Amino acid sequence: MLRQIMENDEFNTMKHTLLIVAIIISVTIIAAVVFDCFPLIPIDLDEERVKTINAFAVDASLGVLTSIIFYYLLVYMGERKRAKDMRKLIQGKLNFTAMLMQAIIAYYVDKCQLTVKDNRLHGFNERDFEKAGGIQSSKIDYWYHCSPGSGCTFLRGSTEVGFLRAYIEKVVLVSEQILDSPGFAIEETKLITLITNIRNCSFVREVNLIYANKDKPIGRAPVGEKLYEFYQLYLQLLDFAKVDEIEIRGDVSDGAIAIVYI
Repeated sequence: MLRQIMENDEFNTMKHTLLIVAIIISVTIIAAVVFDCFPLIPIDLDEERVKTINAFAVDASLGVLTSIIFYYLLVYMGERKRAKDMRKLIQGKLNFTAMLMQAIIAYYVDKCQLTVKDNRLHGFNERDFEKAGGIQSSKIDYWYHCSPGSGCTFLRGSTEVGFLRAYIEKVVLVSEQILDSPGFAIEETKLITLITNIRNCSFVREVNLIYANKDKPIGRAPVGEKLYEFYQLYLQLLDFAKVDEIEIRGDVSDGAIAIVYI
């Protein structure tokens, strides 16, 4: 896909360069006829033939200019509008992906009893997540988060791996939708790499592995290092996405932990 995007970008650049050259040539020819200096090379023709050549040159140049104007009005502007609409759609998916990742990190911020330094969860280092431990299949505390405009998601009775899997599954799904979007990030190869890394990162693979084997007595290795990689990808995504500020509230009712968007 990346090669196709790069080839389309090069083709569009070449196409617009040729159109600009055609505009310059057409305008030059028309100006030369108007100021009576066309043909530019002296030729031995009678005045009538020179007028015929001039008329043909002007008509051809006007035809080229008219075609280019219609192209920009009917084709180029339409493509720009579709690209803008697609960008809005992709931006929404980027924001949603960042919100899902933010909720996972907020869960571990509470689990590791970390001090929140700002409401978008900046400022943590690898050592902060050493208390994360392994991903468990046991029940977690009553946990919910309130999304802007969509009420609250309640997770009473969920397992830790079930909670993480539900969010990771959405992260992967939305990431694939972004990468499969037509014309995605033609000029932003860095963003393509970032979304691919999020989808394939070690923490995502670990959650999927534990979930697939949740009923088997396999070891639960600490995920702090993998979680920190996931956290770094979240911070990088904030360069392209917007997330709401959150507040992590402990023991709001019946021992619940809540993420509240503010």
